[in-house]
Amino acid sequence: PPPSRPFPHHWLALGVLVGLLGLVELLPSPTASFQRPSVLSVDLHRRQAPPTATQRQVLEAFHSAHDRSHAHPSLYLKSMLSTQYFARLTLGTPAQSFSMLFDTGSSNFWVPDAACSSCGPHARYHANTSSTHEPDGRFFAIQYGSGSAAGTFCRDTVTLAGLTVPNFTIATIRLEPDPAFQMAGFDGIVGLGFPGNSVSHQPPLFTALCQAGLLPQPIFSFWLCPSTFKSTALPISA
Repeated sequence: PPPSRPFPHHWLALGVLVGLLGLVELLPSPTASFQRPSVLSVDLHRRQAPPTATQRQVLEAFHSAHDRSHAHPSLYLKSMLSTQYFARLTLGTPAQSFSMLFDTGSSNFWVPDAACSSCGPHARYHANTSSTHEPDGRFFAIQYGSGSAAGTFCRDTVTLAGLTVPNFTIATIRLEPDPAFQMAGFDGIVGLGFPGNSVSHQPPLFTALCQAGLLPQPIFSFWLCPSTFKSTALPISA
């Protein structure tokens, strides 16, 4: 066989150079990473699905059972974009009406105070017009996952779903710095959480209802319906 010939070094060098040039071509230019990406906007539309026959039957059965017995009072909750659910209750004598968010993640009850300058368009509690108001004087402050509130404690009569709790400890808020609260559909919060989570160890409203013997069982639940039903409810002792 013919003797093998060594591979020319200049051909090897040329091959390496061509490979490096190809790699440089694949790399992004230094200015590419600083170019602002284009924005693609897509309009989203919410589809309102009509309730099924089964859903209507369940809802009718719920209302029928509620109409037959008033042993289990219910609050009918108003939905705001299916993200907030709130209902009305009253405080004081004569009654002052508030739209309240029922929150299972906290345990305190608060409403905006008449002196609150950061509470936006929400209803405010006027202590000087209530004959059942009792001052407390202790400071109240709470921090939520988003937002906070601060004010003082007092005592007054609370009425909801036909049930009245006299001399119940509430907090009246004078500082609510969260801008989202300005747009919220509720005026205050009713904490339904465990008593151990309550600021200053104040009994939650549900605990006070049970202690007053106003409920046959220490149970509450939520009935959340599509906005088509307009009948979301908070059955108590149901």
